[in-house]
Amino acid sequence: MIQTLLTAIFLCAAVGYAAWRIRQAFLHADDPCTGCQGCELKHLAKKSGRKPCENQ
Repeated sequence: MIQTLLTAIFLCAAVGYAAWRIRQAFLHADDPCTGCQGCELKHLAKKSGRKPCENQ
């Protein structure tokens, strides 16, 4: 009984996390720096108003 409950809780948590990550991927699909908190390339691109991966 307890094993079943723990398994159900674990599966619900895993499905919830996967759904959240998929949602984040769709929300930030146009941002090549998704998940990056602050590399120099991102700061320079933000300063110039361009995306980091745009051609010059």
